[in-house]
Amino acid sequence: MSERRRFAPVTSDTVAPALVSATPALAVHSQPEPLYPSRNWAGYVVEGAGPYDRVRATWIQPTVEGIGPGYPAVAVWVGLGGIAASPTLQQTGTLAFTMDSKINHQPWYEMLPAEAVFYNDPVRPGDKLWAQVRFLGQDTYELLLQNLTAGWIELTYAQQPVGPKPARMSAEVIVEAPNGPGGVRPLAAFGTLSLTDCLVDGRSIGSYAAGKHLEVDDMERDGLRLATTSPLNWDGTAFDVTWVNA
Repeated sequence: MSERRRFAPVTSDTVAPALVSATPALAVHSQPEPLYPSRNWAGYVVEGAGPYDRVRATWIQPTVEGIGPGYPAVAVWVGLGGIAASPTLQQTGTLAFTMDSKINHQPWYEMLPAEAVFYNDPVRPGDKLWAQVRFLGQDTYELLLQNLTAGWIELTYAQQPVGPKPARMSAEVIVEAPNGPGGVRPLAAFGTLSLTDCLVDGRSIGSYAAGKHLEVDDMERDGLRLATTSPLNWDGTAFDVTWVNA
């Protein structure tokens, strides 16, 4: 499988908060095909039956370790687009990274090929996050990120930057080793991270396995396993990603 797109953070302004949407119905699912190796992604990708209009997930912000050479980091996000054949990616989530010998946690969104935008809201280990990306039509997207523990919500309406037209042919729920100035950063140790409420277009992410439209990625680089992705739970809406190596 070809290499995935990479999150490349930059500092920018915040966007005003707003409200969340309702919970859709679930669907019966089966398990996807065997794991695919990815240099920088671990998680689940829905593709092959698009375009897709909405993806969402919930997670607990992990406690991470990894202060050392190469500035270890880990990003958790949901997005539309992003597979190697896609020229665009709309995503939102959280980033834990090292700077000045400290571990920082920040929320963000990104509309590739534009650079990422950081929010100024607090994120701490143990916080419960809820994220959704939704296509509204006319190249406009709703990117929603809510910290259920701290009590803040960020809702951004953004248009795709001038350039390639989004195809929305994939939807992702991903744990990533982000990109840095020298390439993919070392993966910060985060233990086991549980992602729940994983839905694409109102269906459980696992429901796409029946049509062979669901793929599961393990993170592996130069023959070294960095993170593993678990099978889905009984209703196809939840899975774990476990750190193995940097």
